[in-house]
Amino acid sequence: MIIVDHDEVERVGTRVYEGSFVTDVKSFPVEPWPEQGNHAAHFNLSGNRLLRAHIMAVPPGERKPTHRHVNEAVIYIPTGHGYSIVQQEGKLERRLDFQEGSLFSPPLNAYHGHYNGDAQQWVRYFVVTNMPLNQVVYGVGERKIYERFVFGSPFLFTERYNGEENYFSVNERLGPCRWKVNYVKDINEIPLDPSPERGAGARTMHLEMVGNTTVDVQISEIPPGGCQVAHQHIHEEIIHFFQGEGYTVIRRAGERERRKYLWHAGSLLSPPRNSVHQHFCTSREPARYLSIQTEKLMKAMGIEARQ
Repeated sequence: MIIVDHDEVERVGTRVYEGSFVTDVKSFPVEPWPEQGNHAAHFNLSGNRLLRAHIMAVPPGERKPTHRHVNEAVIYIPTGHGYSIVQQEGKLERRLDFQEGSLFSPPLNAYHGHYNGDAQQWVRYFVVTNMPLNQVVYGVGERKIYERFVFGSPFLFTERYNGEENYFSVNERLGPCRWKVNYVKDINEIPLDPSPERGAGARTMHLEMVGNTTVDVQISEIPPGGCQVAHQHIHEEIIHFFQGEGYTVIRRAGERERRKYLWHAGSLLSPPRNSVHQHFCTSREPARYLSIQTEKLMKAMGIEARQ
């Protein structure tokens, strides 16, 4: 039996929500986050212990103050336009102009700040980080220690980024379905390779970004009327659908019933670990989604990542 699920996230604290599915990150309500100088909503999805997502919204003409951290993070722009400043300590600033569909990852512990370039409209950032992993590694029970280290460490990861002039224009094919790129102005411009093992007509591309080792980036496409092969994996995954419409069927570990999630461009879904799940495209245009996951970390630990 299939249950059509409307398992929207539920609020469990100030700006914090839990669940598996968000209908639309473009319109999801955000609340003031004074200590960060913007508005936000934070998501603990599907019991994930390595990845966490949040929406960050900056008012017209304003900015998020410059900061740095040793969390790996991937940022996607669902609405608005503006620019980000990235600076390695002691090096020149680099400016990244962004628009709806831009994708980037601040180099580890480099200073960065985000600016809304529109005087009338808000800009939204969809962000996934490995913060839960670092909270465990550096003391989840000692928040002050965690914050002092993650946001206050002076160590410079210069082997990842050292202020190179052409760093954010890197655009290099590494092999089939694999590309090295440190900044994407428009996610729709990323070339996708045929991936028949994922389903008839499926295409995909894995992105290597800024030397990240725990947060992977993948873009996938399902043709109109097509579907992805049902699969399961133990790595965590947070999916943002940015084109097309469809649904995903999930059978969670230990459950007999299957759950059906209806999604469209702007929806957010995190299949629980080790659940069997399958994506279907119902629109006339291909469905495309951004998947941020921990597959690389699982493989580095010698754990099989996909079944």
